[in-house]
Amino acid sequence: MPSPSRGWLLGCALLVLCLMIAGALLIGFAFMADGTLSSWKLGPKVGVVEVFGVIGEDDAVLEQLEEFADDDQIEALVLHVNSPGGSVGTTQRIVARLDELDIPIVAALDDVAASGGYYVATAADSIFALPGTLTGSIGVIMSFPDVSALMKKVGVDWQVVKAGPFKDAGSPFRPLNPEERAWIGTVLDDVQEQFVSAVAEGRGLAPDSVRVLADGRFFTGRMACDSGLADRIGDLETAIAAAGEMAGIEGEPEVVRKRRFRRAWDQWLEERVPDLPLDVRSPHLEFRWR
Repeated sequence: MPSPSRGWLLGCALLVLCLMIAGALLIGFAFMADGTLSSWKLGPKVGVVEVFGVIGEDDAVLEQLEEFADDDQIEALVLHVNSPGGSVGTTQRIVARLDELDIPIVAALDDVAASGGYYVATAADSIFALPGTLTGSIGVIMSFPDVSALMKKVGVDWQVVKAGPFKDAGSPFRPLNPEERAWIGTVLDDVQEQFVSAVAEGRGLAPDSVRVLADGRFFTGRMACDSGLADRIGDLETAIAAAGEMAGIEGEPEVVRKRRFRRAWDQWLEERVPDLPLDVRSPHLEFRWR
């Protein structure tokens, strides 16, 4: 049997090389340099926004929303929420951005969608929850570390010069006095009322009926459906199908996720110390469970 010619072998090698390059280009289009998972197919799609972990000041949710807002093929959004909440300001910015979008939005609540995680979900047209989802926790919290006893024990004093009696309220080097507690309570009451108003508007409920639930309690998904905080029992796939139907997409909708690769250290820290304040150096207003 004659052996293959050198030209034939070279042609096969070039073909394999071309296939490898084409495959690399396809992967490159699917996974952009920033870790974005995209789709090159034309046509209407449902975008899935991942609201995962603590909502922080540099939250990636807003980045995902901006990318979807610039994509004309995205005709509906699903908020996949698995978050205990976080920063008040960032949470409200996310909701404000969602309110600007003129497409159907569905929320799919996962293991936890509490406090700020639930606040974000109220911007959706419909909320799906698992029967055992922990959600609700409608409330506001501020945390103040107090190391004054330790300072006295080691013989360290902290000198403060201030203009205004409340200027160093919440300092970790002394306890809060009654006047400071009263003022901080007033601030929290105002932000709490903002939370109640957002839930009432988003869910079409009377503010008084929301206030009954807005004492920090968390509920199961089934309890949330019974009380009007959620609409239906269902998982992420159910929510995606509903979003596609609301957008008038025929058949099973194509799904696009804007995922970001997280550094191993960030993921490790989030999984093991999820309840740390956003910044231990200064207090923050937070829509956060516990």
